[in-house]
Amino acid sequence: MAREPADGEGSSPPDSQAYRRRWRPLGVGIVIALGLAVVILVALLTNESPHPATVEELDSAIPSAIEALMDSPGVEGQQFGYIDGYLAAAVWFGYRQNGDMAVTQRVDVDVSETAWWLGNSRPPQTGQNISETSWIKVDGTLFEAVAGEGESKGIWTVLDPEAVPPGPLVFGLAMLTEEDYRFGQFGVDGDVTLVDSSDGETWTLTVPYSDGSAVQTWKVDADGILRSWSWELVGVNAPLDDHDDPLNSGRVEFIPLRDPEPIGAPDVGAVVDPQDLGVPEELPLESS
Repeated sequence: MAREPADGEGSSPPDSQAYRRRWRPLGVGIVIALGLAVVILVALLTNESPHPATVEELDSAIPSAIEALMDSPGVEGQQFGYIDGYLAAAVWFGYRQNGDMAVTQRVDVDVSETAWWLGNSRPPQTGQNISETSWIKVDGTLFEAVAGEGESKGIWTVLDPEAVPPGPLVFGLAMLTEEDYRFGQFGVDGDVTLVDSSDGETWTLTVPYSDGSAVQTWKVDADGILRSWSWELVGVNAPLDDHDDPLNSGRVEFIPLRDPEPIGAPDVGAVVDPQDLGVPEELPLESS
């Protein structure tokens, strides 16, 4: 499925060698001081420093940004979940205004399902044992393809409606279509800050969680469209049980589509083709 992103994004990491050079004491110090002064002045003039906001303001801004996103003919997104910095799952999804949707979910089994976090500092391995499941929902019919052991791609089948579990396919889609998911899974009873900039708004909500806190961030672009949501558990040291969700950070990124192609029903019995679905090549955890 072809897509046309509304905006391009990209950034390059700084040259790490620059941080290892030995500074000349005086001249460089003056340059740094002048640079910091300029940054501080620009931040003050553009109001790009965080300032307090209210839960009521957040409660108004985020649904409005989601509605603006949903006004697009289509939406595409990616979702990522992490355990102590290790990528556990990567999801791509596409959505159309008529309710049709397509999803591909990739899970690193060694990271997400081996309970290494109960007694080890790292998973046994990463990127080697990947499971992949895809879904397409068209006109109310749900198709599924699950890659079995030793298989890189699954075969499309039709799911019996009575066998379909309740709830959304993935969290990113739930944020778009169900009001109960619009503020994540931690509630809104906490401290809110807002950063205004020429690129839009960044809302941050910090709420108590376990023995630490959960920090959620929403980024809204200059057109008032929600572009991302992220979350992280901070200072949470309480031990996890086997049944607890081990994810402790994640993010969802959204792209509004101006002129998307319709999502079509797959051929039952055919092998999943990620390109036909529209899955970007850069989506991590691709099966080999």
